[in-house]
Amino acid sequence: MKKILFLIFISLQAFSQDKSIYVEYDVYYNTSSPRVKKSYLGITNNNLSKFIELPEYKLLNNETNEEATEEINTTTININYMPNGVIRKVDINLIEKKITSIETIVFNKIIFKVNETAPQINWNIKYSETKLIGNYECLKATTNFRGRNYIVWYAKEIPLRFGPWKLFGTPGLILEAYDETFKYRWIAKEIKQQNEIFNSITKKVVYDKEITLKEFVDEKYNKQSDRKKFQEKVKSKLPRGAKANFKVNSNRQGKEIIFEWEK
Repeated sequence: MKKILFLIFISLQAFSQDKSIYVEYDVYYNTSSPRVKKSYLGITNNNLSKFIELPEYKLLNNETNEEATEEINTTTININYMPNGVIRKVDINLIEKKITSIETIVFNKIIFKVNETAPQINWNIKYSETKLIGNYECLKATTNFRGRNYIVWYAKEIPLRFGPWKLFGTPGLILEAYDETFKYRWIAKEIKQQNEIFNSITKKVVYDKEITLKEFVDEKYNKQSDRKKFQEKVKSKLPRGAKANFKVNSNRQGKEIIFEWEK
């Protein structure tokens, strides 16, 4: 078993309102092909955050579950999945109450920049449980965000209201987060006051088309043109007389399942 080591070292004076800090997270995907990716969060003035997730990943030997909180099996082989592929990015601006994210859709080659109004995330922070992450005693908070129940552990002594991905609004920096099924999980590994890697990666983020979140959801779940094109392409390569049956999973997958206007 490979133990997860939390390397979080930074002085409290770094958390002043006029400075930036950077957090490195491991992102665990307990999906049909379990994997772990690297991601980074940059926070400025406690009002702006940028979260980026790299396309490279390491395969997991087994699925991550609640019992594997401290230890997770991984392969020893690093696989560069689309090393020149899409860098995921989420920008949160609490002053303008706006979120922009870089998104893609299966069977669609377009990279989308998606704009949305920052939603109100209602956190339940009335928990007595604590958890030591690195040098910080973290408190528990839970919420239902767009169809999934999320559990986070935040460090109140780090007074920054951000976390990985679109999770924000807790009374302290989120150092660990996961949905209740452990399908998605983020674990902080290191906090720094400077991160040259982060700044260089953000310059590489590109997109093809800018749309609203509602337009993106409609494109992803309601329009079938890209899926049909893919199916026709597969059929065209089959031997004469051969048939292909395509099974479509109508259940939504991903970190967000249902949206505000659909409730």
